[in-house]
Amino acid sequence: MLLAAAGLAAVLGLATAAPSPSFSPSTASPAVNSLVSFADTSTGSPSSWTWDFGDGTGSTDRNPSHAWRTEGTYVVRLTVSNASGSASATAPITVTAAGVLRLIAAHPFDLTLSARDPRTGNSGTGVVLGQNDVYGYFALPTLSGNAGNPELIVKMVDASGIGQNYWVFYGTMTDLEFTLSVREASTGIVKTYSKDLSGDPTKESGQFDTGGFVPTATPSNVTEVRIDTKAWEFSPGGANAPPLVLSVGTPYRLRFHNVDPAGVTEPNHGFTGISDLGISGSPGATISPGRDYVTEVFTPQPFQRGTYPFQCTNNNCGGDPQQHASMTGILVVQ
Repeated sequence: MLLAAAGLAAVLGLATAAPSPSFSPSTASPAVNSLVSFADTSTGSPSSWTWDFGDGTGSTDRNPSHAWRTEGTYVVRLTVSNASGSASATAPITVTAAGVLRLIAAHPFDLTLSARDPRTGNSGTGVVLGQNDVYGYFALPTLSGNAGNPELIVKMVDASGIGQNYWVFYGTMTDLEFTLSVREASTGIVKTYSKDLSGDPTKESGQFDTGGFVPTATPSNVTEVRIDTKAWEFSPGGANAPPLVLSVGTPYRLRFHNVDPAGVTEPNHGFTGISDLGISGSPGATISPGRDYVTEVFTPQPFQRGTYPFQCTNNNCGGDPQQHASMTGILVVQ
């Protein structure tokens, strides 16, 4: 008796359906010229692989590597085939500038490096030499003369799953002075790590920061703090009021409310902002009686503990420059 076609295919080990395509890149946000490795994770016994990297190039390797020459977003397509047919899967790849190392795709951080040679006084910027989603290498070709020589390695760890922060680890293979900047994309907060040989020639070349960045809370957890403004004080935070005290790790929004009665001379006030905390100020002296100015949401970080002054932006509120000079406030992060 003849075997059914499906049974015969099974006996011979042949595929009976088109494969199901999927793949995984080593990073979804490589820098220009930084090599990305692609791992084929397709099922269904594919026998051939065709890659389109979205920049006019491709590959027929099962697990190829590729680097892009210009910034932009590219759609990578993998088509897998067997005797029963073919199917395709796509994924976007966002290529950053050559000097931007983007880590942790689920919560991105952009890292940049600047350096100085204390022997010559020359300065240069880092170029990403290689990376995956959690670590990467910088070269300093304008200072070292070697575009393929790693000078600094950085690793970031998402420890939010165990109730911790985003951690930063870095180590150098250079005797150059440097400043590493780490910017959290969601908040715009920047932390810097430096090695200054003139200030401390014995400073260790590798460091870690497990204080790092506090995970950003969901909008439903935002605490709104109201600050009343009137000629010539803030409350809380003003000279005659308790200081405005905020806690690390809590997302806040500040609401400045003008409580001056209508008709008061020069009743408009403003808020200078606090750039060190990433808080923008009001657009001039625009907080008029009964009106509010609300800041964007911000989350104080462990390294931002300290005291921060702010001031009214109207240089003559209440009609008296002398009294206006006292319209300052204090915000404390603890």
